[in-house]
Amino acid sequence: MTYTIGFHTYDVDYKRNFRDWEGQLRNDFLKQIHGKQWQYKSLRGLLRRWNIITGREISKAAEDRITLNGEKYGKRIMELKLPGMASGYVNFDKVMAEVNAKGGVKLPFSRFYDARQRGVDALKGAYIVITKTA
Repeated sequence: MTYTIGFHTYDVDYKRNFRDWEGQLRNDFLKQIHGKQWQYKSLRGLLRRWNIITGREISKAAEDRITLNGEKYGKRIMELKLPGMASGYVNFDKVMAEVNAKGGVKLPFSRFYDARQRGVDALKGAYIVITKTA
């Protein structure tokens, strides 16, 4: 059994005009992470990646970072995880039960944030996708 976890941000509205550098940085970050995925043969590896993506674990590996260059914000090295501070709670065991029952799940980024948090609307169309293959 193989598990795949990755980012799907193709449906994000990239045509927004941002007045501040933070919005532009988030926009560029979402463009850069689209299609990034990892495969694991064990739940242990998948759980570790889940913890890195959700900000519960820090990875020092170079492959878990991307470099962005922008006119408004300069050069930034960012970790491959949910942008900002994810404050919502998504139960990994319930997600895996759904993956095992349906073969996959598509989790919107917004599930990981408090709806009152600034900038959550800009994450519409961004997902974490987990699939299971035999």
